[in-house]
Amino acid sequence: MSDRIKTALLAATTWLRANPTKHIAGSLAVDKEGKDCSPNAPEAECFCMLGRISHELNLDGYPADEDPEVETFFRSKDSSEGEIFSENDLGHYRRGPGHCPGTSLANPSVLDYVDRLARDE
Repeated sequence: MSDRIKTALLAATTWLRANPTKHIAGSLAVDKEGKDCSPNAPEAECFCMLGRISHELNLDGYPADEDPEVETFFRSKDSSEGEIFSENDLGHYRRGPGHCPGTSLANPSVLDYVDRLARDE
């Protein structure tokens, strides 16, 4: 795995762990009003796991769709964006105080899953 991808995965999980009420399900990224936006838009405030990975890689959409290196990485780990999406969105957790409007909190187990992907060289 390249240092670039490893750094992006770990930065994404670190940010989401530090901002649990901004870890969402159902959209890559939303603004403070809960409206969908690009993960790299200046107004992006809340992210799903894939959205935060895209943000860290300076991409505007799904990471493997926009970056062949990311697609190759996921394939080499016998993983996929679909698995991360499923793990992130399982259960669509409750809304909480200070949470982005119109969204659901994500399943926090996705953080451990992506950490394992990044650390398993």
